[in-house]
Amino acid sequence: MQMEASWNLGKLLTVFVVVLTVFGVLPLFLGRFQVVLVTEALILGVYALSFDLIFGYAGMLSFGQSIFFGVGAYTILYSFKGGLGLAVSLLLAVFVAGFFGLLVGGAIVRIKGAKFFLVTLVGSILFYLLALDNRWLTGGSDGMVVPTVFPGLAENYYLVLGVSVTAILFALILVRSPLGLVLKMIRDNERRAGLLGYSLKKYKVITFTIGGGIAGLAGGLYAYTSGFVSAGFFHWTRSADAVVWTILGGAGTVVGPFLGAALLTVVSDILSAVVGNIYPVVVGALLVLAVVVFPRGVFGLLEGTIRNWKGDSGG
Repeated sequence: MQMEASWNLGKLLTVFVVVLTVFGVLPLFLGRFQVVLVTEALILGVYALSFDLIFGYAGMLSFGQSIFFGVGAYTILYSFKGGLGLAVSLLLAVFVAGFFGLLVGGAIVRIKGAKFFLVTLVGSILFYLLALDNRWLTGGSDGMVVPTVFPGLAENYYLVLGVSVTAILFALILVRSPLGLVLKMIRDNERRAGLLGYSLKKYKVITFTIGGGIAGLAGGLYAYTSGFVSAGFFHWTRSADAVVWTILGGAGTVVGPFLGAALLTVVSDILSAVVGNIYPVVVGALLVLAVVVFPRGVFGLLEGTIRNWKGDSGG
């Protein structure tokens, strides 16, 4: 058993190195627009991962991730205005958005079922309206320019790639830690977890805090690489995007949110060029079809295919 576990770990490390190498040389073979597209997909993958930790591992269907995404973006804006560097600004975006996650989570995690979804949805709408009304602070729908020098497409790409890899490794460690095991227990059987003595509120608030921090990191990266922020960063549809990407890619998996975000980003771009303004309708139809055909998401499909291949090959 120990030898099998070591072998599986070795294979995972091999796959990780190969994938990282491919992404490392990718800009050498892509045009400028494609590099921007992949960079955006990675950022959105980090954002979807923040929702996946809350929903896929703790079982809370939250439509409030846009709150933390927007907070992270504006933290970057005002950090740069205050003369802070990139590394400090990104860390500050994580901590400020995480603090908001702590506040929001502490206030609502006792709410259950459809009411929880509705409260988080109303919260994201409220933050969006506040951002629209307070133009002096947010720039409203017109937005504000992030005061930073554009470092270059390749530099942005490798920065985002490094942050994405760090986020993935952090999430992998988290979901395999005692905290992650408790979250899965709460997701699968909340009543049993409570009877075993676990504080449901404490663990849910911790998850909301971590998810908020990661969403803030994604928002900060998006603001930095695009050089722009607006009240639209708080819009509830950004929360809906994270839900869609996660379910499409595979909820309860670390890689799934990245697969979903990348797939929909690329497909939306291609369809917008082919079918014009009706592309959202086509994307929606394809999404419904994908969810029906692949209920466990793209990652589940890949996992099942590999398992069947190993069975057929006797491995």
